[in-house]
Amino acid sequence: MQLTLYTDYALRVLVHLASRESEVVTVQDVANALGVSRNHLVKVVHHLGLMGLIHSVRGKGGGIALARPAEEISMAEVVRLMEKNLDLLECFHNEDYNCRANGACNLKSALRIAQDSFFAALGRFTLRDLLRPAAYWHEMSHSEPGLAPVAAPLLPESIVFFPRRNSLGGN
Repeated sequence: MQLTLYTDYALRVLVHLASRESEVVTVQDVANALGVSRNHLVKVVHHLGLMGLIHSVRGKGGGIALARPAEEISMAEVVRLMEKNLDLLECFHNEDYNCRANGACNLKSALRIAQDSFFAALGRFTLRDLLRPAAYWHEMSHSEPGLAPVAAPLLPESIVFFPRRNSLGGN
């Protein structure tokens, strides 16, 4: 499974807004910070607004901001709202799919368990967590499953880094 570039941009927009939580920023400011076209972000930002994750302020000094505190928005929520199709197999959603295994296949069950685990893991992390330094994430990725490392301080907005991505998803 690979998340779409659309979801990637949505997460990056939200992390940027979380890093500047007390400010209203323009879509152009976000585009500049992410190194992507403003036109690419307009549709993403609109969708984030429709989903209630951000709100916009009109007029002079207007822009966008998080609609809720960063610690209340989980990665799982964002991915579920932004991805159109999360089904790993055709038989996850298509009742008319004619599987030749005819009930003897455990693949669907195994992949559903794996997908549930994936979303449970994403549900542990909020936008606020994504502002923690790399050392936190290194420790997190090397800790025992289910154990969270000691809380780490958040990065100041000035050092939050967004690597450039090309349309093929590479860095």
